[in-house]
Amino acid sequence: RVGGIRGRYPINLLYTNVIPVILVMAVFANLRLLGTLFPSLSGLADIVVPPTSPQQVASAPLNALLYLAIFVPLCVAFSWVWIYLAGMGPRDVAEQLQDAEMFIPGFRRDVRTMEEYLSRYLIGVSLLSGLIVALLSAFGDFMGSLGSGTGILLAVGIAQQMYQEVSRQRVAEMFPAVRKLLGE
Repeated sequence: RVGGIRGRYPINLLYTNVIPVILVMAVFANLRLLGTLFPSLSGLADIVVPPTSPQQVASAPLNALLYLAIFVPLCVAFSWVWIYLAGMGPRDVAEQLQDAEMFIPGFRRDVRTMEEYLSRYLIGVSLLSGLIVALLSAFGDFMGSLGSGTGILLAVGIAQQMYQEVSRQRVAEMFPAVRKLLGE
């Protein structure tokens, strides 16, 4: 244990990444499948199909608003659920910090205290993350982007993760002492 070293715990604005959108799109795909198998559910299946061009949004604004009214809250809800399923919730992060013998200055070294402190930030950021990703995905769909809004978010997210990994490896190569900090 080393005393006096200060660090930061980075919380990304898109904390849950594109996972909520992927989960909602999976639910929508299942609803569309049920709509094709059971004609009585075809109306429900039509609601979860986004308009794919500005002309469709302009010609059927109620359909676009209804899609948004279902899509956005589901993304926010799945974002909240995902942080707990993926071990990204306040309690999990507090336990990870405790295991790494890190603590928050001015607070007791107790998991419950850290959890309470972290919940102020992590829950809000995860809900905001779900909202932002949902709106970006829907906007991409509404503008008739090549592929879909979800596809664009996935491509950008994967490219960003690859860039971060390459940067991390370059730092480890340039500064061998950093390898220990990175766990390599």
